[in-house]
Amino acid sequence: MWLCWQIRRILTSRISCGVTTTTSRASHSQLPYLLPLHAPCLDACSQGKLLASGQRQSIHRDGEQIVVWEYESRKPVYRLSGVTGTVTALKFSDDDRFLAAIGEGNMNGNDFAIWDMQNGSVAQYVKCPKAATAMCWGVVTVADNSRRVKTPKYSLYTFHTVKVHAHYLEYDIRTMHYGLKTELLKFPSAGLARTYHDCSLSPTNGELIAGTSVGELVVFNCDSLVYRAALPISTNGVLSLCSCREYIFAGSGDGKLKKLQGNDQYWSVVGEVQLHGRVTSIVPVAASGELVVGTDTAKMYSIGCDDLSVRLMQQSNVSAINGVAFGTRSDHFATVSQDGILRIFDLSDYTVLGFTRGSCAATCLCWTPDDRILTGWEDGAMRIFTATNCEPQGQIPKCHRGKVTCIAVGKEFYFTAGEDGAMRVWNRRNLEFVGQYTEHNKPITGLLVDNVHAHLVHSCSIDRAVVTYDLKTTRRSNYKMHRDGAFTGLAQRVDSEQELLTSTTDGFVLSWDCDVQLPVMALDCGRKMKFSCVAISSSGQFVAVGCEDLCVRIWDIVVSLRLQS
Repeated sequence: MWLCWQIRRILTSRISCGVTTTTSRASHSQLPYLLPLHAPCLDACSQGKLLASGQRQSIHRDGEQIVVWEYESRKPVYRLSGVTGTVTALKFSDDDRFLAAIGEGNMNGNDFAIWDMQNGSVAQYVKCPKAATAMCWGVVTVADNSRRVKTPKYSLYTFHTVKVHAHYLEYDIRTMHYGLKTELLKFPSAGLARTYHDCSLSPTNGELIAGTSVGELVVFNCDSLVYRAALPISTNGVLSLCSCREYIFAGSGDGKLKKLQGNDQYWSVVGEVQLHGRVTSIVPVAASGELVVGTDTAKMYSIGCDDLSVRLMQQSNVSAINGVAFGTRSDHFATVSQDGILRIFDLSDYTVLGFTRGSCAATCLCWTPDDRILTGWEDGAMRIFTATNCEPQGQIPKCHRGKVTCIAVGKEFYFTAGEDGAMRVWNRRNLEFVGQYTEHNKPITGLLVDNVHAHLVHSCSIDRAVVTYDLKTTRRSNYKMHRDGAFTGLAQRVDSEQELLTSTTDGFVLSWDCDVQLPVMALDCGRKMKFSCVAISSSGQFVAVGCEDLCVRIWDIVVSLRLQS
């Protein structure tokens, strides 16, 4: 894992299991620190005041699978629990009074819950013997026009493998709370066994549309609760649906977004467009007459409702990010990922400036002062690219046995470290081999050039050793050994005595002085857990650590006080 000390205004989220990126230079400045790390579903209320995020199930946290945020204050309003497993669907009612969510469940089915947004309490909880895979709210109506006090009646539709349920949430004056009544939608006698991915109300009042795994558009009548038609429209399944104006837009697994018009049993495709990747989410932007469409290749498109014009808005990483680095400019940074992709991002408008794909997984990277990007790869190679458009500038095909784990840059040399435990030195001008040091017997996890003496290079490893190399004498000049946890990251202070900081697998940040054999300071969080990486701020006052429980913890290293997590 990696940690880079930069505070940036980025919001990357998942909407209906599709990767999207929402940006606003002023308004989203704090949201990255509020949303959970793994949020497979996200929904905003119609008025834009509340934002709900559903989390993946984690072994590090119990409950609080759903967090409801107040958008203006950027603070959590409710932390909700009540469904089993990962949250798979999340929807606000049309008037924002209720929030419904479906849990992943287990082999015995799953469940869904409805919360009252006035006080955060559970309004209803329903256990489903057959797993629910999709849901949507219906039109809010008046429960009884004959009553003097008009109360709303809510309808919620849930889709199961062989059944579709219509749930009616209505206020009961006798019990003084909302009650739930459930009815089954009627199918033909032969039945219809399908896996439903998404559903939406039709632009025509009184119709419910659902997309299935076999590429069908299934139509139901909401008034009579009767199945009407199943129309094949795509291959590889209909994964997402959206109603906009008088049209239904369907995203399919073959990458096509189709525009349909009609009602009841009569629907026709009036337009389609091919996108890159499976279309997993569609969100309408009513003010501009556009759709925001996300695909499973982490690309987000803006598509016109009328002419289906396509504009690529954002793209991001799909697989695990193995490294990140900022360059000479604070608004540009680069990432490498497990799928072998190097991307360069511009934070001013969140576009991708450069993109290249390798033949194997990329493991680490370093941005040089002369605007080159050095990347380490799983096949043991180091490849060099320009920082403007990712054009190749050279490579060292086999600089290590096994993958390259760390890269550092000095004034005259490049330094690489690998899982073979070796640290090697390369000439910056011609990439020729200069020398190597084999002090470690396990993979090296941290490598840096001393910030005061350019001829000193420091490394740490899983073998619990911290080593300092002197390039003038071509020998090891310092050696520290830790008896407990292995080292996972390395940083150096810019104040005090320029001590080295290491993060460990047993949950400590240790400070090492070159003149003292044992650590001179130890920071811990009070829990035994793995610290995956460590970074220090440019001022030297703060140190941040990435932790196994998916949290980032920050200390004021000057006074040894933990500030935030």
